[in-house]
Order: sequence, then structure tokens, then C-alpha cells
Amino acid sequence: MSQNSKKPLSILQVSALDRGGGAEQIAWNLFQAYRQLCIASWLAVGKKRSNDANVIVIDERLSRTWWSSAFNQKHSNPMI
Repeated sequence: MSQNSKKPLSILQVSALDRGGGAEQIAWNLFQAYRQLCIASWLAVGKKRSNDANVIVIDERLSRTWWSSAFNQKHSNPMI
């Protein structure tokens, strides 16, 4: 692939909340900084507090199913 044909960078971050303290604030700051650098950026969250169109709420039923199965599989089989 030549230098001129590179695909633009896109970033999807995952966080519990889009606005809050600690880790949520860091995720939000990174999310905003990527956009200022003209990098496509989305933030997937469990609970949305902002009106930002690029913040996507993760369906709780889907997230619990996926995370629970991944977590349970890893911890039930120490070889993974």
C-alpha cells in the first residue's frame, strides 16, 4: 500500500459514561482531542449524559451478554 492510499484513522473508545470524573473525563478529553486532530472518533458508553451525536449508548442487554460471556470464559479457563 502506498503512502497516498492509506485509510483515514477512526477511533472507537468504550467507557462507562461519557461525562463524569476520573476515567470518564480522560476518555472524554481523548475523544475531543482526536476530533480536534481531524480523526474520526466515537465514544461507546453504558450511560450517555451529553448530547454529542458521536456518543453511542451500548444496549445494556447486549453489553452484559457479551462482557459476561467473555469474562466468564476467561475466568473459567485459566489457559485463555
